[in-house]
Amino acid sequence: MEIEEYRHLWQPGFGGSVLVRLKGDIGTGAEDFVIYNINERNVLLIEDEGECQEVVRRMLESGAPILDDFPPCAT
Repeated sequence: MEIEEYRHLWQPGFGGSVLVRLKGDIGTGAEDFVIYNINERNVLLIEDEGECQEVVRRMLESGAPILDDFPPCAT
């Protein structure tokens, strides 16, 4: 899959997608992110590690919303 197929994730509005911050090992300062769609309540899995890192990088540069936890599900 080409990186441009994920373009909607770093465009204005972000298509409902946000980055959820995952805590790295204590003391390392490392951060990882999960791409989560708040409208559909699902996680986007990008199997290629390099592509995933590039998508996250572009989302961060574009100002995508960052959450520290997954939003609660409405019942």
